Amino acid sequence: MTNLEHLKKTPTLNNANSMLNQIRELKDENFQLVQEMFLTTLISLLDNNYELKSNEIKTTLVKCINLILLGSKLTKDLHYKILLIITLKQIFDFPSNSYKSNLSEEQKIATFECLEISSRRLDSDVVETFMVNENKILLSQCVFVCKEAIMKEKYLKIRKCATEAIMSLMQLHDKADFNDIVLRDQISKMVFIMLPQVSAALLNVCLESSFKASNLIAISTKVFGRYLCLVFEDYEKKSIVAYSSEDFVQLLKNSQKLQKDDDSVLQTNSKNSTESIANLTKSEEWINAASRKIAPTVMRLKKLQGSEHEKIRFELAHLSWNLLNKCLINIQSFAPFLLENLILFSDDSEERIKELSWKSLQQLSINYPAFNQKIDELFLEHLKHLPIIIINGDESEQIAGFTLLNSFIINIVTIKSENSQLDFILDNPLILAKLIENLLSCCELEVPNDLLFYENLTMNTLQDDFYKMKKPWKCFKYLKTTAVIKKFSEICQNIGKSQSAKLFITHLQDNMDCLEYLVLLIEIIDGKNENSALEEIVEEFLDQTYWTMPIFPSERICHKPKKDLKEEWFKDTTPGLYESAIEVRLRDVSLEDEDDYTEELTLKRIKYNILSTCLVVEFIGTLAKILEKKFQRFLLRSLHKVLEKAGNSNFIVRTSGLEALQNISDGMGFKDVSKLIDEHSDFLLFNIKKLLRNKDENDAVIDMLSVIFKVSQSSMTAYVKDIIDTIADRIVDERKAENASHLKMFHLYVSSIKYWQKDCFNDTEIDKTEVKFKWDEFLEQCKFELENDEEIMKVNENIEESKTVNEENCSEDVNEEEIVDEKMDEKTLPPHIELIIKIFNSSLQFFASTNPTEVILTHEIFLEGLPILHLYEDEFLPIVHQMWYPFTKQFQGKNLVVLRNSFRLLVLLSKLAKSFILKRATNEAIPVLNNFLRQTFKSTDKKENLFFTQEFKLQHEILSGYASLIIDLEVDDKGVDEIVDIIMRYTNHSNETISKTSKNCIETLKTFNSGLIHFKKILE
Repeated sequence: MTNLEHLKKTPTLNNANSMLNQIRELKDENFQLVQEMFLTTLISLLDNNYELKSNEIKTTLVKCINLILLGSKLTKDLHYKILLIITLKQIFDFPSNSYKSNLSEEQKIATFECLEISSRRLDSDVVETFMVNENKILLSQCVFVCKEAIMKEKYLKIRKCATEAIMSLMQLHDKADFNDIVLRDQISKMVFIMLPQVSAALLNVCLESSFKASNLIAISTKVFGRYLCLVFEDYEKKSIVAYSSEDFVQLLKNSQKLQKDDDSVLQTNSKNSTESIANLTKSEEWINAASRKIAPTVMRLKKLQGSEHEKIRFELAHLSWNLLNKCLINIQSFAPFLLENLILFSDDSEERIKELSWKSLQQLSINYPAFNQKIDELFLEHLKHLPIIIINGDESEQIAGFTLLNSFIINIVTIKSENSQLDFILDNPLILAKLIENLLSCCELEVPNDLLFYENLTMNTLQDDFYKMKKPWKCFKYLKTTAVIKKFSEICQNIGKSQSAKLFITHLQDNMDCLEYLVLLIEIIDGKNENSALEEIVEEFLDQTYWTMPIFPSERICHKPKKDLKEEWFKDTTPGLYESAIEVRLRDVSLEDEDDYTEELTLKRIKYNILSTCLVVEFIGTLAKILEKKFQRFLLRSLHKVLEKAGNSNFIVRTSGLEALQNISDGMGFKDVSKLIDEHSDFLLFNIKKLLRNKDENDAVIDMLSVIFKVSQSSMTAYVKDIIDTIADRIVDERKAENASHLKMFHLYVSSIKYWQKDCFNDTEIDKTEVKFKWDEFLEQCKFELENDEEIMKVNENIEESKTVNEENCSEDVNEEEIVDEKMDEKTLPPHIELIIKIFNSSLQFFASTNPTEVILTHEIFLEGLPILHLYEDEFLPIVHQMWYPFTKQFQGKNLVVLRNSFRLLVLLSKLAKSFILKRATNEAIPVLNNFLRQTFKSTDKKENLFFTQEFKLQHEILSGYASLIIDLEVDDKGVDEIVDIIMRYTNHSNETISKTSKNCIETLKTFNSGLIHFKKILE
């Protein structure tokens, strides 16, 4: 080859690269010939330090050697030894006996690849010839260099190449002959002395937590397992000797104890390390001592049990099986740990790991029956350590701990016997108690940050996808990640599916006052198949005690009167003057637990009650989903309770109620929650009317109605009429504190009408085909009902005519205004309009209330209801006329919050009533607003923290809506002139928000009276 001759004469980088390119172009069949002709020359050049001053040239030469070896095999022992020595010199300083760490990354990678490839491409005869005692030092030096690189290098690729080099140097690569016991024993006697250093280096890699190093960790685990198997394999087949179960278990126990003479056995008497390596022999005493010494190191691999990388878990499972299968008699000190690995991975998510572990356990059970007893001991040992793992372990350790527990109680059943291992556990009181204790430690909850978050419930707070929300009340203290929680739930569900689960559930039922017990019970019943025990539990949790726990800071503890108290004590025999005195007398003598009475609820107790309530509600929903149709007999007793919690103003309680509603709906076979409520509307409304009789239950009624109105259809109006009538009558008869609750109920209904209309006439495009189909179906139904009527012919004509019209309009958008106009022409008002009018008439009196809450609620009712009513002019205008006087009185008040709501209502009235209120608005309302803007300009200009004041909020509200008010009322030039003068001042306000809003107002008014605005700007 011309290139090789040029390289020999002139060893430059260009010539080396030319040589490398020429080798790359060779065909596979030519590589063996090229090796015989030129390998020696290339090795000689590589060793010539005087001519090759550049490391880049050396690196290129090593790459040339690697390419040649990849396509051929080394057939001469001498070539291999020379190549090892020359390659080793590139990265190892023999005089100082140290690793050269100052080389380039590329040179290090090429050198370690050379060690790996040359050792892997050896002919079998060369391996046998090389693995003799005289080459032990050379092999040890090569392994030492690789170990140094693994420990000291930062780059993953270098460490990976060094790890693979160790694997090939010891003939542990994938293509090695693992069945040649004689050769493996020969190699074992060569490399056993390296056990401490190699184990330390490989373990250091295995325990790394870097995500990027997952591939390196998997390779290191593979090499570590194969190396241990090479050193400790039972080449003499001593394990063929039969042991009884007792002798075998005793042998395992004895082997785990460190002997006093272990250190002396492992140490050598020679001070010369080279002489020690050459003379030390692998004896049975050394194997036993080394096994006990290496056991703690091997058991540190426990960290890999919960690895999220499938390759790492597979290599750990493979390591465990190979060692137990080939080396059991020599590794008894850490055999239980390896068995634990196989048990754990028998429940792995990856099928190939699960299959490998399962087959390994079955084979071990056949070969060593005594392992069955060891499995029981491992299970009890795991129960002792599991609480520590749960509390202090990271995610991977927790997953491994739960997976192992699940494997113990479920997957080992087939190996041990036909009877369920879990049933055996549950029948043993001590083991059952320990298992429950472990599971309860997992169920400990922590208080969420938003546990005491309350909000006023409106239509907007009940989202359409409420049932998809997470469970914010179930924040586990120690289980933080989704994967850990999922694995814990899997264990609980497996317990629930066992035949002895009823015993487990009964044990939990006796401690329902503890949150952890309730959490665990919910998790277990989620996997329960037998329904008989579950039906008994429902009865207990429908008790009123679980549903009336106070969850608001303002509530007081409720005490029940003594049962043996005579009825006379409860009779109000002296009404009037002494009423309060009798209440005190009754309280003093009739309350239970007087010594424990506390006036106000503690914050800690409230949080506990909230969590308890959420768990009970979740429990009922879960049971309904499991029992399905069998839950029917509990439905009427539970639905109204769950509805109440679903409308609660506490965010977390409401979320639990909404989820439970969805679960009940799914379990009972309803399409959605609205179908569930519509189907049982009679019963629900009966309960609501019953609760209305008790003024203390008004909040519960509001909560229930909020959900019913949200998820139900407009057909509920017919059922709601009685409730509205009842509330209206109570408002007339009783002007007490509960009127605010009644107004909230009114507001909920009016808001629901708006919500239903939004559903019916939304801005999105309507499916015309669906509309046509529904109208055809409706018309056909009408035709059927009037079939025997004397006007049947006339109706038929109308039906056909309606169909024709409907088909013509099918291609056009459905117009809300046209539909409403048709209703306006009818003499009879729609039911919901009649109810709105009744609500308005009942609410008018509260415009003059001295209670700001009642006034604001009244404003909200009219803000929601007037847009619905204004299309019915004959009813709308009289209502506006009746409300005007008490409404405008609010502008004279000093409550800025009320005034802000009044302005919003005034803007709405100007848009709907327009000229009907023009004169009254300009005389009674607008002057008040102008006066407010004049008086508050100076007080808010250059004021700090302006955004938090009611003055600012009202100013911003007026300036935002003033233009709309003026345009809708068509105020005359004189009125506009006065208003513009005031607003122009605010354009120079120091607050940017106020200034910008004022300018926007002026720009909007330009469209109404551009001449006046232009004139004003000229004057400025």
